[in-house]
Amino acid sequence: MDFIMTMLLLILLSLAVYHDLKFRKVPNKITVPMALAGILLSVLHSGLEGLVFSIVGHVFGLLIFIIPYMMGGMGAGDVKLMASIGALMGWRFTMWTALGAALAGGLMVVLYMTYKKELGNTLLKAVGILLIPLGKRIYEKTFSPKILKMVSYFENKQSRSSAVYIPYAVAIATGSILVLFGAFVNF
Repeated sequence: MDFIMTMLLLILLSLAVYHDLKFRKVPNKITVPMALAGILLSVLHSGLEGLVFSIVGHVFGLLIFIIPYMMGGMGAGDVKLMASIGALMGWRFTMWTALGAALAGGLMVVLYMTYKKELGNTLLKAVGILLIPLGKRIYEKTFSPKILKMVSYFENKQSRSSAVYIPYAVAIATGSILVLFGAFVNF
């Protein structure tokens, strides 16, 4: 059973990465059948216990990336990809995959920003996210022109922000492969 689920996982990841790189989308025609296959095979292999295993994994996969999705940080296909991984491999595997994907995705962003010579600006924008609200509160209390100037500087950086597309299926696949090869824990 583990071999079949692992093969299905590798097929799922391969198709997802291909579609994300080529079309910037992980389509339902990949994720939905794989999630259903994971649930069906788990039920056939372990009955009610298999059903619970797959459903809990599926729901966990959905929930783990729902906040980044709602904040616009990733697409719905990435969320459904994690849900499909959960249906195939269970919640523990999915949890460690999410950790690996976050590390791989962070590295991808840093490498991309370094390549585009935007890493410094990106870091300034990140600092601005923290300093703008803090600076506004301090300005309300002090009316310091220096504080207002700092807030304006970071707001200007934020307004010139451009969206960066990162094919997150690549990061998810990397996280899954790391878990498969035991880079984190024996789930």
